[in-house]
Amino acid sequence: MNSLIDDVRKAAQSILSRIPLQQMLDINDIIWYFSEIRHQIEK
Repeated sequence: MNSLIDDVRKAAQSILSRIPLQQMLDINDIIWYFSEIRHQIEK
């Protein structure tokens, strides 16, 4: 299960690394989305 979370986190980081700075506000939504997914996985 932890490896799945790591894969999601790595995917998120690779996506976020391509996003320009003017879209940082959208990143907050993405981070929230991934944290929600992680809570569902951990249940």
